[in-house]
Amino acid sequence: MRGTAGTGITYLKRIVATAVTAATFLGLSSAVVVAGAQAAAYQVIGTGGTLHVRTTPSLSAAMVGEMRDGTWIDIVCQTTGDTVVGSNIWDKIDSPYVGYVADWYTTTPAVGKYSPGLPVCGSSTPPPPPQPQYTELRNRASVRCLDADRATLGSNGTKVQLWDCWGGSNQNWLIGADGTIRNQASGRCLDADTNTIGANGTRVQLWDCTGQANQRWTIEANGTIRNQASGRVLDANLGTINTNGTKIMLWSGWGGRNQSWYGASPGTSPRISNDKYCWANTAPVGLTTGLQFAPCLSVSDAYDGTAAAPRSLQPSGCGFASAPDEEVSCTITQTGSRWNGSATVDYMTMDVEWSKAVIIVGVGRTFTRTTLQYEMITVEIVTPPNGYPTPHKTARVTDIQVLDS
Repeated sequence: MRGTAGTGITYLKRIVATAVTAATFLGLSSAVVVAGAQAAAYQVIGTGGTLHVRTTPSLSAAMVGEMRDGTWIDIVCQTTGDTVVGSNIWDKIDSPYVGYVADWYTTTPAVGKYSPGLPVCGSSTPPPPPQPQYTELRNRASVRCLDADRATLGSNGTKVQLWDCWGGSNQNWLIGADGTIRNQASGRCLDADTNTIGANGTRVQLWDCTGQANQRWTIEANGTIRNQASGRVLDANLGTINTNGTKIMLWSGWGGRNQSWYGASPGTSPRISNDKYCWANTAPVGLTTGLQFAPCLSVSDAYDGTAAAPRSLQPSGCGFASAPDEEVSCTITQTGSRWNGSATVDYMTMDVEWSKAVIIVGVGRTFTRTTLQYEMITVEIVTPPNGYPTPHKTARVTDIQVLDS
């Protein structure tokens, strides 16, 4: 990114790809090569006014012309000259003027150094072409990576799943201008099984690249990855979204975060921490003994630190911040995640059981009266996009028993 001198305004590099939304989604950039010519087309950007074209790469050289932001230019080669803002690189152009311009104010991909693919003026050997830009594809509902199963990586039909991001080449993907998504480790394409492509649940796998529509994908601005053959979108199974091995399939688009993906630099693993959310002492519904307790939910908190994805909370345990003298225990019975239309909802149901024993002394006999209560508590943690979690709790009594012994 580059800024206009003295203003601190930041400008994004120009993004060029066949699918503009895919380029925006991944933050990729490239030049448009002019067919049949030795020049490459870029644009003037970030001047806040005009860019001067000079006879030599020097601020004191005579001015040939000037160009406004957005003007297309043909760059023949690059050289060094006077430093402008943060770069001493100058671009030699032959359209719309012939002369030199400060590279700082053009959309070439490199800043302060020669750009890949552009020759150095006076050199017969251009720099090597840019390397393929691989990216990880992370699911917004889990902060896990789209992963090609290493156990079956060497053959067609490789399973595609969600897995903890670890930087392996089986989690690196190349977004092609032709709509393909290729796995770095196998070289094969992300493929929708043609045998089941007409229905929800279509298997997604790796297969030799054929160029067919079932291997072409459109990446939309909201992170949805849509298969061009079926119109359905890449979907991570919500039923197992918090576990490694989550199934990837095609499903009708409905806006859930399990259907939203974002690009991240390979090897930048999310941060994992363990947190506990507790509530104040509450009296169980329907019980008149004055018994109170404070339930807690333990979670594994995954967050990759970017604006692209919110936190992903995975319930891992239950307990109590405070509990009465009676015996109290809890058990997790269900966990899951869903998208409520505006936020991720991670939820857990825990069964709480406690007992209170009272010794009753009567005429001719002594016995113990034990009150048993079972309560199901559903805990929800709501995380809006790019926001922080907010816990909620609902509780209801499921059973009360009184036993004499």
